[in-house]
Amino acid sequence: RLLPQREEAFERLRASFMGTKQGREQAQALAQLIETRLSQPGFTPANEQALRQELVQLYTGPLNDRGRAKIELEKSLAKNPSSAQALYMLGKLHADDAEYEQAVLRLSQYGQVEQRPAQLVALHLLLGELYAEKLKDVGKAMQQYSSVLQLQPQNALALSRLVELFMQQNKPQGALPLLKRLVKYTDDKAKKIDFLHRVAQLSESLGDSRSALEALRQAVELDPRNLPAIAELARYYEQKSDLQSLRIHLDRSAARFRPQLRERPRDL
Repeated sequence: RLLPQREEAFERLRASFMGTKQGREQAQALAQLIETRLSQPGFTPANEQALRQELVQLYTGPLNDRGRAKIELEKSLAKNPSSAQALYMLGKLHADDAEYEQAVLRLSQYGQVEQRPAQLVALHLLLGELYAEKLKDVGKAMQQYSSVLQLQPQNALALSRLVELFMQQNKPQGALPLLKRLVKYTDDKAKKIDFLHRVAQLSESLGDSRSALEALRQAVELDPRNLPAIAELARYYEQKSDLQSLRIHLDRSAARFRPQLRERPRDL
């Protein structure tokens, strides 16, 4: 009989389970085998970490025991507190189980050992969402999104989230420069026009009519046939009682559509 405490026997038994289709019974037997092996002396830390990670995969997968998975990850971190994989997996498990305080703790620890920029961007976005949506901590959420912009100044999601958070706090002066960056970094015309309109609205609310008019004109220049852009600039002139500019603007806009009205009136 093969004894699981012997390395060769253990690996042969483990290989026999790994080579079969992983149903619940097979997964349970493999988990018991690994736990028996972990209870034996003589492990190097690397061996123990690898086996505990394998247990975590079994408990989060076919065995569907997330509590045991967390226990194994905690044991793994007790031996190797700087394990990026264990910290991230444990943080994600806590987040998925709505244990948000524990989640941000472990994910923040993960951020201290992770060095890859792409992974750090994803982490800060996740932490920003947890702080903003789940823990209702606007200040820490803004810190996380600001960290994203330090790594990726053009990250549209982080810029948009910061705009929303500034507006929630009734701080349009903080949102305005971020909206201008979104205008600069966005390629999609429709989105760029929408951002320009928001820039105009905030500029007007802050008493800067010149910047508001400039943003509205930029929107029309970006797409001279865009009806919302035409309408917003017309509304501005009407609001300011600038009838001469309104007439010129509408005449120019109409002139752009006349050829199409004559040739393909149904397209409008």
